[in-house]
This record gives sequence, C-alpha cells and structure tokens, in this order.
Amino acid sequence: MRRVRNGKRWLTGAGEVGKMRRALFALIASLTMLVTMARPTLAITGGQLDNGAHPQVGSIIAPVGDGTAYFCSGTLIAPTVVLTAAHCTSEFSALGITEILVSFDDSIDFDNGTFYFSHDWASHPGYDDASWPFTMDVGVVLLDEAVDLPLASLPDPGLLDTIIPEHGGSPQRFNDVGYGVAGVITGGGPPQVNFPLDRRVSTQRYAPGGNDMVGVIHGITDLLFMLKSSPSARHGGGCGGDSGGPIFLEDTYTIVAIHIGGYRLGFDGVLCGRLSSINFRIDNPDALNWLYGYL
Repeated sequence: MRRVRNGKRWLTGAGEVGKMRRALFALIASLTMLVTMARPTLAITGGQLDNGAHPQVGSIIAPVGDGTAYFCSGTLIAPTVVLTAAHCTSEFSALGITEILVSFDDSIDFDNGTFYFSHDWASHPGYDDASWPFTMDVGVVLLDEAVDLPLASLPDPGLLDTIIPEHGGSPQRFNDVGYGVAGVITGGGPPQVNFPLDRRVSTQRYAPGGNDMVGVIHGITDLLFMLKSSPSARHGGGCGGDSGGPIFLEDTYTIVAIHIGGYRLGFDGVLCGRLSSINFRIDNPDALNWLYGYL
C-alpha cells in the first residue's frame, strides 16, 4: 500500500504533432492489441466517458524526445491559461521540455485531432517536490493562442470548509475529470492502456475518514482533500495521466480541487481507484492569489 502521484504516464511521441502522429500510430496499434488479448472479463474502475460534459478539460502532452512523452490533465480557466498540477509543470522544466501540446477533444486522435501549443508554464513558488503531497501542488500551462471554449470557474476561498462538516460525511458529490488510464482490473492486474485518449469522468464522494497513511484524519486539511475511490463504472477514481485534472462540484464548472494522486493496491502496487484519491485544494487562499495573477 502506498501513495502515488497519478499524473505521470508515458507515451510514444515527438517534438511536434506531425512527428508525434507517425511515431504514435504503430505503438497505439500494438498496445491496443496487447491489451485486448490480455484483458480478463472483470469489472473495471475509472468512471465513464465524459461525452462532452466538460469541454474545458484537456490533455497536456509533453514530448520528451526519443519517442516518449509525459502527460497530465488540465482545465481551461482563461482563454490561454490551463490549470494543472505543479508536479507536472515542474517535471516539464526538469526534463528540459521546450514545447507542450494541449488537446480538448473528447477523444484525442493524433492523426486528425485539434492541438494547441504552449512554450511557457509555471509552478507555484511554494511547490516542493520532496514534500509531496504536503505542498502547493498547483501549476499553469500558458497557451500560445486563445481557446474558444467554456471556462471553468475558480472557487471562493475556503469554499470546501462551508461544504464539509467538522465530523462525518457530506451529501455533496464531486466530478473528477481527466484523460488517465481508462480502468484497471478490480480483481488484480495492471492498468488497462487507453487508446485513443478519452476524457472520462468519475463521480466521487468525500472520504470523511481520511487515511492514516498521510496523517489526514478528517479527510481534509488546508492543502488536501480526500475523495472515495470506488471500483464501479460510475464512481471509479483517478489513475495514471489524471493528475492536474479538475475536481468539480457535481453539475457545475466550479473547480474546488485538482487531482494529484491516490492510494493503490493490487498488481505491482499500481491498481487505481481502490482506496482514496488525493486532491489539492484550489480554494486554498495562497493557491487562488497565485492563480489570479495569470487571469
């Protein structure tokens, strides 16, 4: 049992869309075949297809070179500003990445999809990778051109404190949206590779008990917000590639947190959606003040 960041997922790619498309095509075909052959007929977790419900949520693809790319999820909060996790943006800088692609397509087609470019991103100055998850895990990707899509709304400071009681649960539901692994075998087995990259949504509830593993007794701190990850088609939970994706108040475009990781049990310690998801609170005043500087 361990806590893990769910944002790091590697794909084949290249430095610009044309090269990425050619490099990805063969790998996607081979991985899809392997997954199809190996997939048992057991239940999966990971929610369901979003089907256009959250058009402002995109996939952030950072080509590293040598046919690999690193990706996370993010949300459009201004025409050129995508909110994501700092452990994503700081990694982009650490890897020496100079160009990022972002797509808001429901299902990302590397041959015919719509991509936006970014050459600038930032991590909150209070982010400390060595202290994760107890750190300011919030970042932004700045697009080269404006995107004409509905924007997500930032919350009022401390909004979650008005929703979550001091003890016990809350009837409020939350939507976790991202482009991560589509699902995992709940009875054991590795995460299922998801091609094409589909935007998915899982509806989750607050986890009032928190997790002793991170010292979160009540399930909420000034930085972290814990949600229940349940292995079912509707509820599910975040997985690899979902980091930076939004946690919306259900039936709204108001972001109260962003997904940054979770607790995994199962095959090689990488089974998603079986315990709790770890989320960074965007209603944290320091996070909001920093984000307002980009709006």
